[in-house]
Order: sequence, then structure tokens, then C-alpha cells
Amino acid sequence: AEVSPVSGFSFNEEPVATEMAQMSSVTSEYKFMSLYDDFDSRYKDYLTKMKQAGSEKYLAEVQKQLDVWLKANGKK
Repeated sequence: AEVSPVSGFSFNEEPVATEMAQMSSVTSEYKFMSLYDDFDSRYKDYLTKMKQAGSEKYLAEVQKQLDVWLKANGKK
């Protein structure tokens, strides 16, 4: 088995705690969207709300921290 190159990485949630709470709320609101006939439109709404909640800021922060960690650990 191969060891993941990110094994040992630990994400610091503090910089995006607000966005994580907002995204969690959106996820809770849409957790049963697959049960509805209008899945496609509900999914589009979900993605829009996730973006409004800060998903892009969250992903950018994860990538930033991962890049720093990879460089510090000689993996990139």
C-alpha cells in the first residue's frame, strides 16, 4: 500500500471557522435533496448557496496551508 503524500497534514480551521459554520448550515438544509424530483435545480441552488457561504475561501485556505506544509516537509 502506498502512503498518501499528505499523510500527517493537519488543517487549521480557525481562519475559516465562519465559512465552515455557514457551509455546514447549507449542507444540513440540502442533505435530503436527492429525494426530490427536481434534483438538478436543487443541486444548482446548493452550489450557489455554498459559494455564498464561503466555499471558495475555504478551499483557497486549505490549498494555501497544504502548499506551505508540503514545502516545509520537502514534498513539493
